[in-house]
Amino acid sequence: MVFRGHIFLIALAALPLRADLLIDVTAAPTALLQPSDELVFRFDIQGYERIAGQFGAPSLPRGMQFIFVSEPADMGRTFSASLASSDGTYALLLPGTLSFLPGSFQGDNYNGPVATLSGAFTFSPGDSSGLFGNSPVAYLHLRDVGSPVNVGLHGYNLGQDLYVSLGDGSLSVGGSVLAVEGPAPLAPVPEPATGWLVAAAALCLAARVASRAKPNSTPRIE
Repeated sequence: MVFRGHIFLIALAALPLRADLLIDVTAAPTALLQPSDELVFRFDIQGYERIAGQFGAPSLPRGMQFIFVSEPADMGRTFSASLASSDGTYALLLPGTLSFLPGSFQGDNYNGPVATLSGAFTFSPGDSSGLFGNSPVAYLHLRDVGSPVNVGLHGYNLGQDLYVSLGDGSLSVGGSVLAVEGPAPLAPVPEPATGWLVAAAALCLAARVASRAKPNSTPRIE
């Protein structure tokens, strides 16, 4: 049984190294997405809740719009969009697919043409309650449903590339993007000899353990 375990470790060491789990890419300038990869934006609606109370609007938003900006080279790339509650018990898929369209951007660090990916959700009372009833935080998933693409806007990080607006039809308030998660970068496949060394190091370690018991101003997007 021990011998088979050694073979299994060596086999794992020789496989391509790409984590299925998402990593924090909030401060990254770009993210390389393969087909079916996602960017997941964590945002909150606390700004809307404060303003809604002052104007007598519904306590939870009845809709949400978003714009994700990237380099002009991304024009035409296709994505799907969905929302999920913070506890993962409720999700809402935006029908169809979205494509990057031409736009212009005016900000502190960049002025010029961009590719914009935008969408709008309309919430029923049940949707609003399911998404935000237990927490003001939710997740926007943008999934690459086309070809590989490198997304992001020069001069900004991924946490600054998404703009969210929440409202009830007569009131519109910006949401706060708190964090962004994306796929881990591809790692090189180790040579067979490297695989043996990794396996050996892992076995040595196991033996030791066993022996010891936001931009400064709001950009303008058109």
